[in-house]
Amino acid sequence: MSKKIIIDSFSGLLDAFDMHPSTLYRGVPSYNCHKLIPSIGRNIEFTYDKHIEARMFSLFKEKSIPFLNKPPRDDWEFLALAQHYKLPTRLLDWTWNPLVAVFFSVSDFEKEDGAVYALYAAIVPSHIPSSNPFETSGYCIYKPPHFDNRIVAQSGTFTCQEQPDQEFPTGDCDIIIIPKGLKKDISHKLRILNIYTGSLFPSLEGVANSIREDAIYN
Repeated sequence: MSKKIIIDSFSGLLDAFDMHPSTLYRGVPSYNCHKLIPSIGRNIEFTYDKHIEARMFSLFKEKSIPFLNKPPRDDWEFLALAQHYKLPTRLLDWTWNPLVAVFFSVSDFEKEDGAVYALYAAIVPSHIPSSNPFETSGYCIYKPPHFDNRIVAQSGTFTCQEQPDQEFPTGDCDIIIIPKGLKKDISHKLRILNIYTGSLFPSLEGVANSIREDAIYN
């Protein structure tokens, strides 16, 4: 049975994690505003339509080929690549590392309580490689290949669901609420543990953002 925990300290946060190796985590900076809806379903620029989704994905596959040294092997890998480059998709980002999820829950919305959702992976089926991600029944876990350093650094993985405009079933998740007043202190402690922009986004963009944050932080 799922449970909701409101933590009151960083040590309490660590105690709240089951730390089971088969647990997925997703952090959101606003518990009230950020629902577990894939980007294609929560896009404010258009109402979700399966035909629009298919068209966007088809165009991405067509236009991305010249930029790929090694083309994806199937539509699952193409979908993960599209998600990585911020195309709205039916994938939802998760991580196997609870502290990475905490980073995303405290990185923004300073006036809102953040949250970390914990999902026991054993209750969620894994994707079938030969299947079509757009014909997923219910929802499943997709573990992407390490085609980018960011996926490795963030211990990233995805869920894919049949109805991407609907909220992921949070009844299957434990929820850890991080009060807004603790965000700054927790962010500081994460930096001590080397969980910060520079380590989670290993790229020139990550380097630049990390330097900018250091200037503000110091």
